[in-house]
Amino acid sequence: MKPLVYFMGLLVIVSLFVGCASGPHFSYDNYVIHDEDQDGVEDNQDQCHGTRLGCKVDDFGCPMDPDSDGVYSGIDRCEKTPKGCPVDAYGCPLDTDEDGVWDYYDHCTKTLSGCEVETDINSDWCGCGLDSDNDGICDGWRDKCPGTPKGLQVDDYGCPRAYKIEKELVLIGVIFEYGQSDLDAQDKNELDKVAESLNAIPHVRIAISGHGTADEDKEVSRSRAWKVYKYFQTKGIDAERMIYMGLGSKYQKFSKAKENRRVELHRLN
Repeated sequence: MKPLVYFMGLLVIVSLFVGCASGPHFSYDNYVIHDEDQDGVEDNQDQCHGTRLGCKVDDFGCPMDPDSDGVYSGIDRCEKTPKGCPVDAYGCPLDTDEDGVWDYYDHCTKTLSGCEVETDINSDWCGCGLDSDNDGICDGWRDKCPGTPKGLQVDDYGCPRAYKIEKELVLIGVIFEYGQSDLDAQDKNELDKVAESLNAIPHVRIAISGHGTADEDKEVSRSRAWKVYKYFQTKGIDAERMIYMGLGSKYQKFSKAKENRRVELHRLN
């Protein structure tokens, strides 16, 4: 009888042990973590609820902003922005005129597209358009004629304005040495501008008059006019649109003798 009692007692003890082991117990897998803003910090420890998704946070669940630009780490693509620098939604410095200089340093935030600008951040002209020839047109692709001589009027592309052919035009830049009628490089440069205007108004006809001083042969003044007449033809001006003549020293306009050794254009229609 006793062995049976012992067996029954042992069975009860085993049953109790198994029951305890297989009953409800603590499991980390069943522990629910509450993190409403999904920043990795539990709500009961989070001091900044509702943090924007993607932001890096500190141990208290608050967004970090090392460069103090108002854009939090994790979203900030430019995390070393200078303090006080205006930034876009991604934390990168603004460059309103897209000249390569941040607005923070830019003293000219409305620079035209295509202008080369001063890039020295210590300069009072940082971000302002450069203008090497001081013609009012900034360096870069906008100025088609860099190095324009000082004082010349230029067009929107920085090039000297073509001459306007009116009733009479004295070619100030075309001056001859005594007894000479050959055109030098400077003369041709001036004549190129006139030719540009003549080609733009093909209906206009002109008379080319050569002039000289009293101590020169009249034939020299005629040769000067003829040289200009022939040069214009090389620039596409039809010969039928032009006549030429030498007037000698009959019309002296200037006090200096050299300035009277000149060529003039006269519009005929």
